[in-house]
Parts: sequence; structure tokens; C-alpha cells
Amino acid sequence: MPYAEHVEANFFQPFYTARIDLAYKATDQEGMKFDLSFLKFWSSVIDFYGGVYWVYKKNAIQTPRGQATLSTGASFAEFIKDFFPAPDNNYGNFIYAVFRSGIVHQLSPKRSGIHWIHGTIHDLVWIEQNPTNLNPHDNKIAHINLKKFRELTYQSYTKFRQMVNNPANDANCESVYRHLINVADIFGDGKSLDDAYRRITGSTMRVV
Repeated sequence: MPYAEHVEANFFQPFYTARIDLAYKATDQEGMKFDLSFLKFWSSVIDFYGGVYWVYKKNAIQTPRGQATLSTGASFAEFIKDFFPAPDNNYGNFIYAVFRSGIVHQLSPKRSGIHWIHGTIHDLVWIEQNPTNLNPHDNKIAHINLKKFRELTYQSYTKFRQMVNNPANDANCESVYRHLINVADIFGDGKSLDDAYRRITGSTMRVV
């Protein structure tokens, strides 16, 4: 079985791909209605595939603070750097900061605005400055064009999938297989789930 087939089965399974396609085909009205949900979704797509891509590209998993993890800000930014077009590929760390500091841990991004599309500004990211506030640390607000972000993220996800399924890249897929697939509970997720279940029920998780 070619290594690409393992990567496809594990990381491009129908559950993922169907929902990515569904989110991509959403109408503008749906995007505006669920803007924060869409921002979190597309950021999570980059977070997930950025982690897989890191192993694909570098033949190594990330071990911040000595513990194996799939994705970090470094892999998030690396994915954007390699797959987004210039100049948007420079915004990986910036978008990750908005994603982690506002979407993951709170209800909405701090000091930023989300727009499905702006009437006159079509950049992926821009900064709004309040001219009446003279404090240079307080008067800037970051904005993200969500429609463009969706387009670039979907195109990047598609390019990565095409790379995976290119026979010339099977050595890269072997790296993903060895580091992420052909290992038992590499990130300790199974143990964490079992420990949480045991605290509730007093027994290990049922296998069905």
C-alpha cells in the first residue's frame, strides 16, 4: 500500500473532506451569519493540516517543552508561508495570534474585526487606526477578510492534498506514516480520554 494512501485515509477521510467542501461552498449570507464560526473552522483547518505538513516537510514531529504535539504556531505559519500567495503568506504568525488568543480561548478575537468582505478593502489583513486616539499602543485594530481567508485556505488544503497524492512525493508521505500513523497513541490522546472517562465512571472506556 503506497504511503500516500495511508495519509489520505487518515488525514483526508470523508468526514473531514465533506465538511471542508461544505464550508467552502457556503453562500456569502451563510458566511456573514456565522462569521466567527467560519473563522474558527478555517483556522482549525490550517492548524490541523499545518501539523501534518510539518511532518511531511521536515520528517519530524514537533516537541515543544519536550512533549510531542501535532501543531503549533510554527507549523501554522509554515503552512501559510508555503501555500498562501505573496504577500498574504507573511501573515501566518499574525493570524495564529488572532486565532489562539481570541477564537480558541474566548468568544471572539481581541482587538480585531472579522468581515465577510469589505466594501473597499480586499486585503486579507489590514489595520484600522483611530485618529482621535494618540496612544500608539491603543489605537490599532486588526481586521481579517474572511471571504479571502476561506479562498486561500481551501486552495492551500487542495494543494497539499495534491502533493500527498503525487507519486513523486511518497517519501514525504512515508515520513507522515512513520511519525503520525504507524505509532501507538503518539500524542497521548487515548490515555487522556481514558483517564477522563475513568474519573467519571470508575472504569476504563468501553470498546465496541
